[in-house]
Amino acid sequence: MKEHFQIEVAGLRDRFTALGRTVIDNVRMASEALRTADIQMAKAVLHAENHVDYEEVRIEEECLKVIALHQPVADDLRLLAGMIHIDHELERISDLAAALAKRAKRVSPEVARAYDEDLNAIGTLAAAMTEDALRAFLDRDVEAAKRVWRRDDEVDDACDRLADQVRTDILAQTGDDPARFELLPAIADFERMADHAANIAKAVLYQILGRIVRHRGREFRPRAPGQKLRVLFVCVHNSARSRMAAGWINHLHGDRFEAESAGITPGDINPLAIQVMREEGIDIADSAPRDVVAATQSGAKFDYVITVCDAASAERCPPVLGIAQQIQWEFEDPSSFSGTDPEKLRRTRMVRDAIRDRIEEWTRVSAP
Repeated sequence: MKEHFQIEVAGLRDRFTALGRTVIDNVRMASEALRTADIQMAKAVLHAENHVDYEEVRIEEECLKVIALHQPVADDLRLLAGMIHIDHELERISDLAAALAKRAKRVSPEVARAYDEDLNAIGTLAAAMTEDALRAFLDRDVEAAKRVWRRDDEVDDACDRLADQVRTDILAQTGDDPARFELLPAIADFERMADHAANIAKAVLYQILGRIVRHRGREFRPRAPGQKLRVLFVCVHNSARSRMAAGWINHLHGDRFEAESAGITPGDINPLAIQVMREEGIDIADSAPRDVVAATQSGAKFDYVITVCDAASAERCPPVLGIAQQIQWEFEDPSSFSGTDPEKLRRTRMVRDAIRDRIEEWTRVSAP
């Protein structure tokens, strides 16, 4: 059964590769047709688009049939799920190429020539992103997928600059020539092509890493030399544990990390936590407790959110989009300690030391 599965997957890969090649050629031809107002080339793009639509449906049907017949799991299932996802993204890219081809019929050669260099640049970028994303999938290349995702910003910037120039020229032009107006949606089509290529890259990362990476772009962007990792520690009241954790990491590893703290339902600062941290030369009483929602919506970006309360309480921490990783550590809550003041102080010191040990281990072994 496994052998039959592999044969069918190999056949799907061949059809998938051929579809990708057709889509990439369509993007390049559509870009050329727009720049040169080549009506025959535009017609070729529209003809090829019909084939892409047909193949997209057939490939999805075949993937679903293989899933139903062989009931794959783990990597094999993610491979087929990735094919279905990327199949749709390729079809959308081809749709946008067809839209460009239709616009080519309404853009005069004179207007297209005025922006030839910029149109060629963004068309080349969109086609290259699509090709590189498909290659990353076929080669299971994580680093190539990351590079494609990062290039989406480059295309966005180039499209914004060109669109601004076209708008400026429209305002300055005399007469009522509508050709330039057609360029604005065409530029938007190129930008959306790059978006879909970036979506393919994200699907590749899911297929290989088993992690859904949407809304987590910060994790896959290179850090500037010397840039610190930003950490938000969260506990229930922001009264002790989260403050001690932020204080420790800033004190011990301030050259690599910048930490803040917040609470799910902020309360009063625990004086025993202040006391035991001052014994280590660290002041954690420098600000009032704050709410985790306010902390994460203030515009500050964090690479890690680490909850330091019990798991049930941590579940109440709202999800924070854009965070590379959300981690849960569990420490006793000093506010729950009973007994004499010396006994509560002793137990608070134990929590303080346990937090330090965990941070030392994490920064040595797990954190970049």
